[in-house]
Amino acid sequence: MKKSNIFFAAIAAFVLSSCNESDDASIPSESKPITVLPVVEEQITPMTNEHSAKDGAILEGYTATLKDQANNTFVIDDVTLGDSLHFESVTGYFSITIEHEKANVIGENYYLNGGTQGTATDEVVDIQMSNQRYSYIVVDGAQDEVRGVTSEGFEFLPTSNDEFPNFYAYVDGNIDHSLVLSTTRGDIGYELEELKEDYQYTLSVDFTTDGNVKIDLGFKRGDEEELKPIEKMDAIIPESYITNGEDYFHDWGTGYVSGSNKENSDIWFYGVSYGTDKDGDKFDFTQNVREFTKPSFDIDVLNVSYDGDSAPYAYMNVYISGGTHNKKNVKAITVYPSKIRNTVTIHYTDYTQDATNLTWEAALEAIEGNLTFTKWADAGRLQTNFIIRIDGESSNSFEFDYVLKEFNF
Repeated sequence: MKKSNIFFAAIAAFVLSSCNESDDASIPSESKPITVLPVVEEQITPMTNEHSAKDGAILEGYTATLKDQANNTFVIDDVTLGDSLHFESVTGYFSITIEHEKANVIGENYYLNGGTQGTATDEVVDIQMSNQRYSYIVVDGAQDEVRGVTSEGFEFLPTSNDEFPNFYAYVDGNIDHSLVLSTTRGDIGYELEELKEDYQYTLSVDFTTDGNVKIDLGFKRGDEEELKPIEKMDAIIPESYITNGEDYFHDWGTGYVSGSNKENSDIWFYGVSYGTDKDGDKFDFTQNVREFTKPSFDIDVLNVSYDGDSAPYAYMNVYISGGTHNKKNVKAITVYPSKIRNTVTIHYTDYTQDATNLTWEAALEAIEGNLTFTKWADAGRLQTNFIIRIDGESSNSFEFDYVLKEFNF
């Protein structure tokens, strides 16, 4: 698909005429009428059906503000670049600005700014109207892979009426932007950082044979950037290993997965399900638990709403067999995110538990017997283990979002 050409800001020349024809005349102290004639350079647009960067320039709805030496302020609203303006009774030195009241962070258009200083004796004063804020972003999907792009709740617009178009938006180049690229192979999260105003950035999404995504930050007004390859990070856990979750999203840049719970339901993330771990390998349940590295995970539980006494929280059940503690048969050890607590809870086959002050390692020393992993049956799944649960506790009604950032065992 054809990429849009880089754009140049429109130039507006404003001619200020005075009654004094002498170059050597002193600045008059009396008020003078000033005529401002905006002259907008013709914008040459290629005769194609493809959207070009400069097509989004807005030339209407500007405000012209003139301040003179006598502390007078003159304002003309709803200016169209190309209309002549007339200011009455301008005295001495003055400054003039032309700007638009709108200032989109992201949108389908962009706006120009300009300003200068002069005196009532000047024959001609030019105001250079330029794009001082916006960058033009085009997402180009190779082989028609891209289906849409969103950022900050704004949906990028198609560059043409083709069945598989590119997508574009104008963004504030002074701030960073998080994009979500919806593709035929899943969603891609991508951060746009340190943009330059008045530049075009083309993101070329190309799924290579090794599964990588190539992002071409190729603006054409300076030295052309080299391809910036972004390796596809596998999802920390596939969607099929999650129960009671919805709105699953895999950030290809980090591997993080996120989503929300189904209405009033706990979410369960299975490290092992049907004897296969989340990475697709068969899990050996006969391994000696004591020789196993402590399981760990990192998860953010966000936007929580609940009607009970305590908020939903996350923990991981590790099911083991062959051990006793306090003369009871051990069923599982529960671990928590390290940022919350480093101690574990020991669960017994009689459905009791001890919230210990022991670390994972200390708990294994305290438990007697030859410990192996249990092929646990859970919520309709067989041969499971290492289950992260976000528990709604005693709430009858609860909702939350999550971001799973780490899941190791």
